[in-house]
Amino acid sequence: MAGCSGRHSSFSSFTDTDIHGWAYGDTLTFYPTGLDSADTRTLDAAIRHSGAYMYRNLWLEVSYRGSDSILRRDTVELELADVYGRWLGSGFGPSYQMQVQVGLAANLADSTPIHIRHIMRVDTLRGIQQVGIELHNR
Repeated sequence: MAGCSGRHSSFSSFTDTDIHGWAYGDTLTFYPTGLDSADTRTLDAAIRHSGAYMYRNLWLEVSYRGSDSILRRDTVELELADVYGRWLGSGFGPSYQMQVQVGLAANLADSTPIHIRHIMRVDTLRGIQQVGIELHNR
């Protein structure tokens, strides 16, 4: 019977950034569906970028409310290149993907909004193609 459930053991969603760049004030929001709030899940923030990205790392602020309604706000760093400028993410051709776990495992209710914004010290980031989240059962 558990195999017939509409609930998922994992969830993944990506959204495109603006073609002109990801503006500092542009917060991206995700609404994961099919979640059971009794399950503890890990949350990963993921990005897909091109070789046109000008920095070694990317700082993100991720915020959401757990099933206990407490606001959680985490700051995470994605290290995208080594000291020699070689991209560390997976991928081939013009795009690379990198992800990082956000905070501790949490219980998330169905359709809980998860907000992600960049907190780099520039107004608009170029070279970030997509931003996403991945949730996995613990």
